[in-house]
Amino acid sequence: MATALCRYPLFGVPLILLGGGSVYAWQDAPGDPSRAATVVVPTVDLQSAAPVVEGATLVFRAKSSTVLRTNVRIFYTVEDPSGVLRAGFSNDVLIPAGEAEADIRLATIDDQIVNGTRGVTIRLSEISGRARGGNAQANGSVRDNDRPPEPLIASISARSPSVIEGQTATFLVNLSAPAPQPVSIAYRIDGGDAQSQLSRNDRLTISQGQRSARIAVRTADDSIVNGSRPIVATLTDIDGGRLGRTSARMAVTDNDKTVPPPPVDPPAPTPPPPAPTYAIRSNGDVAEGGTLHFTVSSDRALRTTRRVFVAVSAPDGALIEPIGSFVTFRPGATSAQLSLTSSDDAIKSDARTVSVSLRPADAMFIDRRFPRATAMISDNDPETVIEPEPPEQPPVTDPPIPPKTDGPADAPIEPPGPADANGLLDRVTAILPDALWPVLALLGGLIAAWFTTTRAILPRFYKVDWEIGLPHAVNAESSGGLAMPDGGFIMKLGDPVSVDIGTCAILATEERDDADDSS
Repeated sequence: MATALCRYPLFGVPLILLGGGSVYAWQDAPGDPSRAATVVVPTVDLQSAAPVVEGATLVFRAKSSTVLRTNVRIFYTVEDPSGVLRAGFSNDVLIPAGEAEADIRLATIDDQIVNGTRGVTIRLSEISGRARGGNAQANGSVRDNDRPPEPLIASISARSPSVIEGQTATFLVNLSAPAPQPVSIAYRIDGGDAQSQLSRNDRLTISQGQRSARIAVRTADDSIVNGSRPIVATLTDIDGGRLGRTSARMAVTDNDKTVPPPPVDPPAPTPPPPAPTYAIRSNGDVAEGGTLHFTVSSDRALRTTRRVFVAVSAPDGALIEPIGSFVTFRPGATSAQLSLTSSDDAIKSDARTVSVSLRPADAMFIDRRFPRATAMISDNDPETVIEPEPPEQPPVTDPPIPPKTDGPADAPIEPPGPADANGLLDRVTAILPDALWPVLALLGGLIAAWFTTTRAILPRFYKVDWEIGLPHAVNAESSGGLAMPDGGFIMKLGDPVSVDIGTCAILATEERDDADDSS
């Protein structure tokens, strides 16, 4: 309220009267009532501003009830709870003399944030000048010009893949857009091990206009060798948005010395699958030139074709095939035959032994009872006997044979007398050993049979050269001879007699009767 001071004193004291929106001031003028005067004081009101969009200017108005005769300054206060006004605005306005109103201008901020309509209020606090206050409050509104943003999406990530135990593990929570208002997000931390456990639930707030916040987790340095442990941060809830990536992981690296683990025995090797067991047997002996047969058997039928190698041992020249061979088992077979052909050498020899052994190989077992088989090759040649050569005997000379007497041409030759025959027999007996007498007896019988047969066929005399088989050669010289009658034979001694055991050959040359006696 403004006041007016009457400059005319009443009994020397100014008088001030208030009422009806006007100020009346007068002064008693004794004896002169025409000097009393009346003065009207104007009233100033605050008028509200029209609504504006953020970024525009609010225009309030201070209006006087009458035109002012003097300058009046209006003082006011501004209430801006949402912070929509720009800083640096004034708190007073001047209505100059001769005017009845003045504008109060307040600039607003275009904040690019969806925050709705906000209000501003001004209040009259003081009037300086000849005026008084009327309506002391005025309001203004600022409408938001921003679109509602897309729903906020909160995601979490690890600042680094790992930290060393004892350091701080940092996770970042990011929004898809600046927060139009404070955003509260709930999270949980899990990690560590039995000696160093990290587990808690908490919330963080992202301020208006911000897009990220940090979660810091202090890890424990436990001085225990426990290797790398994970820490997991998980977003569980958000106010005014939705969750994107809700989990992030970080490894906590152990900084303690590694103790070598105790030695671990290697696992027992897996036993190989059971392998077939093989044995070999002979089908019997053969004579030389025949074929030896050996049977190689398995204790189970084979699923696939397999070669089983054998080692053959035989004397040189006993077999035709080369030593060393194999047998082939067909699928499903339990035995296979090995055939070896022997050689027929036409030489008298002892029986020969052929041995066939199974050769060890992978994935097979050999029956210990039958690892080897043998067979005999018997000789089919006749036996040849070679007698030793007899020792040489000293030569024996016969007594001289007396000359024969001349007689008639047709006279027969007389045989030697008994005395001569006995002397010859004695000499022969002295020369020959006793073991040869049976042989000589046999030869004598043969010669007698031959003489008898020949005498019937050949009536004339023959001169016979002969060989008798004896253990050794006998040389006998005799000047005499054996004369036979007509139709017989003459055995002339004095020729070398050769004897070969097992043979008896008689060689005869014919001589006519009219031949010379000396021939």
